[in-house]
Amino acid sequence: MSNKKTPEEWHHMLRLFIKMDVKTVTSIEESLLHILKVSYYNLVSNTLRECFLCCAQWPEDERIPVYDLIEHWIAFGLINDFGNIRGSF
Repeated sequence: MSNKKTPEEWHHMLRLFIKMDVKTVTSIEESLLHILKVSYYNLVSNTLRECFLCCAQWPEDERIPVYDLIEHWIAFGLINDFGNIRGSF
């Protein structure tokens, strides 16, 4: 949401979050998945989405060592070994 600057953008996101059909949601997991999907698809670039997916490789609640994360981003071609980020954020 940090890239949303205007009230209209915030209202649009709010509508996306509450758009979920409550009648078809059978669990908290489904409602959280909906929120996660909306958030994921509203990241500002494919590079950010790929960085997020790299983070998802670690188990829930496990700390992610920064150097391990950077190594994964280099391996996936998201950044080079000089720290330059592919694409724009």
